[in-house]
Amino acid sequence: MSIYTARPSADGTPLQWDVILKGTHWPKLDNTPPNDSRGIEAQAPALSDHHLYTNAPGGFVAGVSITVRVRVSWSMGTASGILRAFVYFGGVLQGQAGLGGLLMGPGSAATADIVIGTYTAAFTKAQADDLEIRLTTEDGVGWVPLTANVQVWEAYANVTHDVVQLVNLADAITVGDVLTASVVLEPPAWSKTLTAARDPLAGINVEERLATLTDPGRSVLVAERGKILTDPGRSVQLAEREKILVEEQPEDIPLTEN
Repeated sequence: MSIYTARPSADGTPLQWDVILKGTHWPKLDNTPPNDSRGIEAQAPALSDHHLYTNAPGGFVAGVSITVRVRVSWSMGTASGILRAFVYFGGVLQGQAGLGGLLMGPGSAATADIVIGTYTAAFTKAQADDLEIRLTTEDGVGWVPLTANVQVWEAYANVTHDVVQLVNLADAITVGDVLTASVVLEPPAWSKTLTAARDPLAGINVEERLATLTDPGRSVLVAERGKILTDPGRSVQLAEREKILVEEQPEDIPLTEN
């Protein structure tokens, strides 16, 4: 598992909160480091502000959860309110981050970084790239417009996801390991050709220190740490520390991009 931080990158619709110090909404929430003099403010319930968030990083395989956090303060007087966060993918509502939302008041609260809630579901990288979050105010008890307010100085989402599992070809292979599936290299644009030429030990230069060594449809037993991989009827030699995978082949075999 890995976690990355998604931040506001554009405004969506609606934009019903007021901008403190005026201007565009989303930059007031993308405060790094936090700036408690610029943000957005709501002085009534049933107001929503909707923002698009930054894309998922490379290596993202499958999303697990999205935790929405805000740097927030409020002054509710004798009333109370609720701040909710709703998760969207490409403009389509997926669900609320947490069931209860953030309860505000009565009274006042100094600025603090607080979790509104977590949205938990499986989602793809394409969906994560289209992440949108809507902040919505709701009446708790007695919130009369203009008599209380909430200010958000920063908003972001911690996205938990699975990643491509990488194996260090020189260091991470131990006797008895079985590797399966397909050859995966970072960055994704990498491609090479396995060439036999006149040498029976044809070579693939892995180039990166980390890579996933696998082959569809068969298991490769690691017979000796960092050196010889064996499979019935075939032999694969891994050059120690040089990241060279060599395999006896009668002709050139193109490696397609994964």
